[in-house]
Amino acid sequence: MRSSSFVSSTTSKMGSASTSTSSLFSLDKSTYSALWQNRANYYYHHEEIDESDHGVEDLDRTTSHSPLTFEFGTRLHKEAKFVFVLVGLPAVGKSSTSEHLVEFFKGQPATKNLRCSIYNAGKVRRSMSFQNLGLLSMQLANNSSEDLFSPKNYNKKEMYAKITLEKLLNDLDSDSCDVAIFDATNSRVNRRRFVFDEICSYNQKRNTRFCITPIVLQISCSDHDFIKFNVHNKSFNADYFDKPYEYAVRDFAKRMRNYHSQFTPFTEEEFRQVSKLVKAHGLDYGVFFFNIVNAGMIPTGEQNLGVLPVQRGRVQTVVSLVGQFVEHYTKMFGHSYVERVVEFFNNEAAGGSQYMSVLNDVINQEFLEELQGSLECNVKAN
Repeated sequence: MRSSSFVSSTTSKMGSASTSTSSLFSLDKSTYSALWQNRANYYYHHEEIDESDHGVEDLDRTTSHSPLTFEFGTRLHKEAKFVFVLVGLPAVGKSSTSEHLVEFFKGQPATKNLRCSIYNAGKVRRSMSFQNLGLLSMQLANNSSEDLFSPKNYNKKEMYAKITLEKLLNDLDSDSCDVAIFDATNSRVNRRRFVFDEICSYNQKRNTRFCITPIVLQISCSDHDFIKFNVHNKSFNADYFDKPYEYAVRDFAKRMRNYHSQFTPFTEEEFRQVSKLVKAHGLDYGVFFFNIVNAGMIPTGEQNLGVLPVQRGRVQTVVSLVGQFVEHYTKMFGHSYVERVVEFFNNEAAGGSQYMSVLNDVINQEFLEELQGSLECNVKAN
C-alpha cells in the first residue's frame, strides 16, 4: 500500500509560468487583428453566483492570523469590489481553488450575497478559437504543430488574457459582479503590471461608483505526486478530447516546460512595487497578496501581505475571510483532493494501468528537476 503522505521534500515552490508548448492554432495578422476588434461580440458564459443584494456585514476584528501589515491613504468613498489575480503554473490547481473560493464566500454569512464570477482565460481562448475559426478550429485547438504556447507566440496568448480581463472589468463596471476571479497563469511581471495598471486606471477614471481592491492569490505545487495527478487530469480536458492519452501527457509536458522556462513568481518585492503604484495614483482601496502551496499543506502565513485602506468596511470583511480561507484550505477543501490523489495511486498500483506507465515515463524525476531548475534560474535572473 502507498503512503497517504504526499508532500515531497522539495522546499522551493513552483509558482506560475509564462508560456507552454501544447499548441492550438496560429493566427495570421489579419485574423489576429479581427479577433481583437470583434471581441465585443464574444460573451463569456461564466457562472453568476447570486443576483441578490450584495451588501455585507463588517467584521469587528480581523483574524489572529491577519495578513495585513500596514495601511495608507485617504478615506475610501466608493463601493468596494474585488479582483482576485491568480498566479500559478499549469496543473497546480488554480481553477479548483477558484471554485472553492466562490463556494467559501457563498457559505459565509458576511459574504453570501456577494456575486462571484470566474473569468478563465483558457476557456475564453478555446471558445473564441471555435467561434472565429469554425469547425477547423476544433481540430487546430488540439494540434500542437502551431505552438500557440511557445514563447514565439506569446503575444497571441496575451490577447486572450486581455480580452478576458476586459470582460471582467466590464462586468464589474455594469454592476453585474462583486468578486471577479481572473483565472490565468499571469506568469510574467509585465502581464501582472498590465493588470494592475488597468485596475488603477479603472479606479481613477472609469467609474465614479465602484473601487476595485486587487488580491493576488498565488497557487503553487512542488509535490511530485500532486503534479503527476494533475497532469493526468489535464490530459482529459477540452484541449485533448480527441487525442490518445500518451499524446496528451507528452504534449502537456511540453507546455509545462515552456511555462516554467519563463515564469517569474510573484514576490514580496513585486508586492511592494504594486503598493507604490497604487499609492502613486493617490488611491486608497488596498492591495493584498496570499499564497496556497501544495493544496494548503505548507503554511504560508509569513508570505501573505496586505495594505489595508483607512475606511475598511467591506474590504476588511472580505480580506479577513480570505485569510481564513488560505489558512484552513487543507481542512476545508484540500483534504478531499489529497484523498483523490491517494486513491488514484493506489488504484494504479493495484491495477497496473497504462496511465501510471506513461506518467512515470514522461513526468519523471529528470523532467521535474528540469522544471525546478528553470524556476530557480528565473528567480535568480529577476
